[in-house]
Amino acid sequence: MKARTTLFLAAHFLLAHRVGHGQEFPVGAWFPGLFNNQAEHFAERLDQVVEANFNTIHSALGVRNDPSVNGVFLDLAHQRGLKVLLYSWNVPPAWRTASRTYWTKTVEAEHRRFFTHRVGTRDGGALHANTADHTPGLLLDTPPEGPGVFLRYREQKLNDRGQVVQNRVRHGIHVFRLKTDDNSIPERIATLRILRHSDGTLLRTRDVRALEFREVDTYQDFLIRYSVPRGGDWVRYQVEWHGTGNLWVDRIRAHDSYGYRLFSGDFDADIVNDLAAYDGVSVDPPWRFYMEDEPHWTEKDESIAYLNDLIKAQTGKSGVASFHQTRQDFMRHFVFNVFPSEFLVNFYTFGLYVPEPGQAGYATRLQSALDSYVTWYGRAREVAGEAGIPLWAVIQAHSWPSGLRDPTPEEIRVQVNLVLAHGVTGIFYFMYSSHTDEGGRPDLQGLVDGNYRITPKWREVQALNRMLGELDETLLQLTSDAVFRGDAPESPVRRLSDPADYHLGAFTHADGARYLMVVNRRCQPWPRRPRTVTVELDASELNGPAWSYLATDLHTGETAATSNGLSPYFTLSLGPGEGKLFRLEPWDDEVALKGDVKVPAGVKLTLPAETTVTFAPGDETGGGKDDLRSELIVEGALDAGAGGITFRSSDEAAASSDGNWYGIRVAAAGNADLSGATIQDGLRCVEAYETSTVDMTDAAMVNCGQGVELLPASP
Repeated sequence: MKARTTLFLAAHFLLAHRVGHGQEFPVGAWFPGLFNNQAEHFAERLDQVVEANFNTIHSALGVRNDPSVNGVFLDLAHQRGLKVLLYSWNVPPAWRTASRTYWTKTVEAEHRRFFTHRVGTRDGGALHANTADHTPGLLLDTPPEGPGVFLRYREQKLNDRGQVVQNRVRHGIHVFRLKTDDNSIPERIATLRILRHSDGTLLRTRDVRALEFREVDTYQDFLIRYSVPRGGDWVRYQVEWHGTGNLWVDRIRAHDSYGYRLFSGDFDADIVNDLAAYDGVSVDPPWRFYMEDEPHWTEKDESIAYLNDLIKAQTGKSGVASFHQTRQDFMRHFVFNVFPSEFLVNFYTFGLYVPEPGQAGYATRLQSALDSYVTWYGRAREVAGEAGIPLWAVIQAHSWPSGLRDPTPEEIRVQVNLVLAHGVTGIFYFMYSSHTDEGGRPDLQGLVDGNYRITPKWREVQALNRMLGELDETLLQLTSDAVFRGDAPESPVRRLSDPADYHLGAFTHADGARYLMVVNRRCQPWPRRPRTVTVELDASELNGPAWSYLATDLHTGETAATSNGLSPYFTLSLGPGEGKLFRLEPWDDEVALKGDVKVPAGVKLTLPAETTVTFAPGDETGGGKDDLRSELIVEGALDAGAGGITFRSSDEAAASSDGNWYGIRVAAAGNADLSGATIQDGLRCVEAYETSTVDMTDAAMVNCGQGVELLPASP
């Protein structure tokens, strides 16, 4: 049985952005609401968002806690086909447990990073003081061996001027999780202590009797409340085992009173009521709930997970979790504790250290910044893949006076294309509209200015969003195989003509076809002439024969044959920051075409024997000499003389001499060996020029409107 290669040309995807056509590629923006505007402006602002080709908004609403106004906002958004990702920053206090208004920290007893003791043995993921092997002693902090674990009892929050604006956690609640195998003993089994680290001052202690355990072999929480003295210090924990029964220590969880109340369920009813205000009968519900703004370590993971589970139970919607840390172990810990629906990550590339285009050092600093950018997304890509959840990216589209400069349209473009090369399936821009500080001075500069007037950045994002909407059905069916800069082993690319300037992503489509995305990392808009790069493919990595491949540009609809042989190649041109996605398929056995295909000058296409090439009626590329019929355009060389090769209509019942497809067009300098081939059902079997080189020895022409048309040489 012959294998079948079906080539879906880009015009199949180049449709107007559709509403309700199935799953969409989320393209959203942080829309900070209308802090300084009235509700009557909602409609016109949202119309502008739609005009920029967004399908999703990520919003704190900016209208504080008025459910009626929020309801108007949500209704207007949904009327325009916009999905709403609801941010929890400015909603009632119970929601702020996902923000920075509490403190909680968990340390696991088996984690060497926190505990350095040598008393006890590992047992089932916890530490066990075994009476047969050890004498009674301190399990978590053994003074002769040095301190076991430190936790700061107070943190300070600073504003952007370095001023202390909030002191936290002077009154702590600590929960020790223990178990025993004998709860019949009336004596003490353990003493729990909290000490001030600097001088060993005992802050609080508690004795635990075996009888206090309700069940054997079941972990139970034991709580200690304490107040820390002033002066700024760390705290130290001790669990002293008294030699009765066996004792296991699982973890210690430190909270402030608010965090403890959260995990005790004290706020569950408030959170459910808040959810009802956004998920009521009269208000279209948010598409997702956004759970956190850039957690900076693991102390909030459990609270985010708690809220996520509660929201999912109430609404059926799991939250989107955001993250901004550069260490991969932090990312992994976060994702596997929170289990979000999507993993949304951000890395703001264009700091003040990256000069403006045209300034000294721009090219070098830009590439260094992009190196950090792709390193970060490479780590995030691995973690999202391990968790089996979609990876979404936040694109820097703003400036910030104290740390970030305004990216150019080309720099926004390169950010989008680089994350697409990493296989992201959702993109959000930060941010949409501009802010001013309390003094009215420009602060965060977004895609539109403070009066919602559009900028060159807005126009660039509008075009990028349109592209994402046109390619969404393809992008959402791709699985990322590899991402690399320049040449890379075990990739579909053997060599690039200019490797340093390009980043590539390799993918496999759900139908098994291979895809390649090529991104120009250079963003200088001068000169505006596109950069050209030759991509040499590795046929062995593409799992195909050593024949020529078809490379279909999903952005333009153009399909070109690569050179044949062990190293097929194709050439493309890219503007500043531009990226292009290609579908790669071999000419092998049976090839089904839906539009024009070109054999470029300098390329030789060799077809194996018994290959059948079919042309569907119509032309999805809408180009060539006849925009209603598909054409095989030979500007280079076509070798179809191996025997048994057929070119025909895909409609096997076709009997009309009008031609379901145009035919084989050989350019003035083209060369085609069609000896022994069969060409049928075309408007013309072959069209050539007086200067073309065509061998049609023993060729058969069947059911064509015209067998061969010979045109005069081009002037």
